[in-house]
Amino acid sequence: MKDKPSLIGAYMAEIMIGLIVWLILLAAKALGLFPALSWAVIGSGFLWIPAACIVTLLVCLIAVRMIRRMQRAATRIYTARTLKQAMHGMTLNSVGPVFGVIRQPGEGNHSYESRILRTAAKTGKVYNKNLIMTPKPATGAKLDEIAGKYNLSRHKGESDEHLQERVREAVRRQLEEKINGGKS
Repeated sequence: MKDKPSLIGAYMAEIMIGLIVWLILLAAKALGLFPALSWAVIGSGFLWIPAACIVTLLVCLIAVRMIRRMQRAATRIYTARTLKQAMHGMTLNSVGPVFGVIRQPGEGNHSYESRILRTAAKTGKVYNKNLIMTPKPATGAKLDEIAGKYNLSRHKGESDEHLQERVREAVRRQLEEKINGGKS
């Protein structure tokens, strides 16, 4: 709404320019400068010259508005991306020292993050779902040693998986006995 007075003034200026151009065109035709143009075309110039000026003004205004809108959108995207990177960098700056990793001068977020993840994976303190360090069940002699603590021994030809399941069952039973006060 605040643009209307300036637009009305612009339309009036365009109409005045169109009328001046039309009068100049009439004078030029009267002097014989445009013999190919008929008087009907020049006479109707009273309508089409100002209309052409107004259409040209409207096209220019629409183009300017579109350019401004694209510039504002580009600024918003740049600002959002910059803020996201800054927030990510701040998060990394607070997480890195937890694992004993300090950002090097001029180091980007990507390389700093990869150094943090490598260090965390080495220490076994990774909480990223793709890098979670899960303990592997004991096998072989270590499994036999654990089974011995629960008075179990490996049967002839028994697989590690079956013995692991028997050890788990013995641990469950022992915990239930402790919880129930010795009653099974």
